[in-house]
Amino acid sequence: NKCSQTDSLDYQKFRPVFEEIARNNPRFHVIRTYEQFCADGICRMDDSGVLYFRDAHHINIPGSKKAGIEIVRQMQQQEMRN
Repeated sequence: NKCSQTDSLDYQKFRPVFEEIARNNPRFHVIRTYEQFCADGICRMDDSGVLYFRDAHHINIPGSKKAGIEIVRQMQQQEMRN
C-alpha cells in the first residue's frame, strides 16, 4: 500500500545515546544502517521495485542483504582506522 513513512522518532531519540556510549568506550562502535533506508526524513520500504521490509518494523531478506553490505563496509572502515 504505502512504501514510505516519516522518520522514526525512536531512532532520533536513541541515536545520541548510542553515539555517546561509543565515544566514551573504544570497544563500542555505532554501525548505521538507517541511512540505507531513510533520507530527508522519509523511510522507504522499497528501491527500484525491490521491497526491503516485511512490515513496518522488520526488514526482509533483500533488506537484510542491503543492511549486511553496509555493516561489512562500516566494519572494514573501522578496522582500517585502528
